[in-house]
Amino acid sequence: MKYSGTWVAGASWVLLIASCGPKVEPKVSFNPANTEAEVRTMLADYAEAQRQNGVLGELPFLDTTDAFFWVPPGYTKAINGDSVRAVLQKFAPSIRSVDGHWLALDVHPLNDSIAVYTGRLRATNISIAGDSTTHELLETGVVARRVDGWKLLGGHTTVLPAQ
Repeated sequence: MKYSGTWVAGASWVLLIASCGPKVEPKVSFNPANTEAEVRTMLADYAEAQRQNGVLGELPFLDTTDAFFWVPPGYTKAINGDSVRAVLQKFAPSIRSVDGHWLALDVHPLNDSIAVYTGRLRATNISIAGDSTTHELLETGVVARRVDGWKLLGGHTTVLPAQ
């Protein structure tokens, strides 16, 4: 088969034009240590929001997609985001703050936008009247990176028996 000079000249122009186009930046490789640090920061910010604003401090940290679910303490099945928000609204008037501290926390990044965490925390609920109740909790959750930061996507919290 014989190629015409026109085809070769046309192919040369395509290569020349393609090489002058914008350079595509390579995707930054996944760095688990950075992802872990970001998730730990988000969980610390979440705890601070609860100290400052009570249970309603949780709301900005909950994913708003239909994928969200949580199994709160005392529940035997997962509830969706609307139900979680309703529970928080119900208890908000009686709780001034929640003071939570991680006793142990493991964060396992799965990729640059999803991580799983599990840990044990001590949480003290301080009522509007000033009374406090402390519980140790076991929590496992999935967090997802969203445009506006890391969000809780799903998980489970259990109250551990008193020791």
